[in-house]
Order: sequence, then structure tokens, then C-alpha cells
Amino acid sequence: MPQHSVHIAPHMPILEARRCDEEALAEPSHIDTDRTSPGKPNIVYWESPGTADKAINWNIKKKWSNMATISIITFLTPLASTIIAPAVPQILHSFNSSDKTLGSLLVSIYILGYAIGPLFLAPLSEVYGRLPVLNVCTALFLIWSIACALAPNFGSLLVFRILAGVAGACPLAVGGGSIADLFVQDERGLAMSIFIAGPLVGPVVGPVAGGFLAENVGWRWSLWVVAIIVKIIWEILLQGGFE
Repeated sequence: MPQHSVHIAPHMPILEARRCDEEALAEPSHIDTDRTSPGKPNIVYWESPGTADKAINWNIKKKWSNMATISIITFLTPLASTIIAPAVPQILHSFNSSDKTLGSLLVSIYILGYAIGPLFLAPLSEVYGRLPVLNVCTALFLIWSIACALAPNFGSLLVFRILAGVAGACPLAVGGGSIADLFVQDERGLAMSIFIAGPLVGPVVGPVAGGFLAENVGWRWSLWVVAIIVKIIWEILLQGGFE
């Protein structure tokens, strides 16, 4: 009977490629530490698990001071959403308007900004680091809060409010990742509980504080007080932090 030869040549490139892949996996990983070399893949890594610059290796005092700063900002930005609510009638009167629908927009448009912000702030924090994004957003929140306090008309106040909401969403967007950077898994429960308290307590305290301020010193001071406290926290952020 005639013998049929089996041709395996066409399969050789596939086998060769598979063999090369297996050898590459078996070899120790090579990490190029020259981060500026063109055309080479770079991997950002810590030299060792005990690297002092790694946030999770900081001392307890430094960890919790950063945690407190983030938690205060996370308390202030939700507070700013409702602090203006009791002053809505006063604001409408100030701008010679009686449209209650516009009045309700002062709160809801800020929340709209809160919904938009995390869509791009969280990814940016993964690319550029949490501290730079938090610093920039805190500065922007301060600027827009001051702009709200100085708003010359109702339309500009609405625009400044939504911009403040976008910037104010940053602590919520990056806070969880910051806690993961600072604490090991077993220590995150307490830190996360404190962090989450801000968005829950802030909107409750806001109307109380806003009503008192609007009644005694005027609605603009409701926004000035937020801006002043944010300025203090921003100065603390600029003194140090983590990336």
C-alpha cells in the first residue's frame, strides 16, 4: 500500500511561537527602570513591599491625618449641596424672581454635577495620582464656591453651582481608592466607616447651618463659610499627602 506522508511544516511556525511564549513565561520578569527610554515598555512598581514612600507603609499618624483630611472634604462637599436650601426664598427675592422651580434647581443642579464628576475624575486619579486630582478639584471647588457667593444674577449662580458640584464629586470618586492605598484590608473597615459618614451627615447638617446663616448674616455667607473651610483644608492638602 502506498505510504501517505504527513506534512507538518505548515504547523511549525505555530509550534515555534508557542514554545517562545512558554519560555518567556518561564523566565523571570524583567522590569525596565529607565522610565524615560523611548520605545520600551515601562512598568511602575515599588522596589519592595516595605518601601517607605508607599502609602500603606506610612506611620499611623500620617495615615490618619490624610484620612481625616479626605473625610472632612467628603463631608463639606455634600454639605454644600443642601446648605443653600433654606435660603432659596431669600435668594429668589434677592434676584427679583418668584419662580419656585428655579429655586429647586439650586440644589438639584449641584447634584447633577455630582453625578457627572466621577465619570472622568476617578479614571484621571488612576492615571495622574489621587493627590494631584484631589488638589486640582479642591482648588476648583473653592473657586466655584466663591463664585457662587459673588454671583451677580440667578443664571450665573446656577452655572457656578453645577461646576462646584462637578469639582465637589472628587472626594467621593477617589476616596475609596485612597483608603485602599493607605490601609491593609483588615484596617479598612473603620476608615471606610468614617469616610462614608461624610456623605450621610453632610446633607443633614447643611440645612441647619444654612438656615442659621441665612437668617442672621444672609444667604451669601452660607457659601462663604463653605469656601473658607475648604481653603483651610486645601492648604493642608498642599503641605503633603499621597499619590
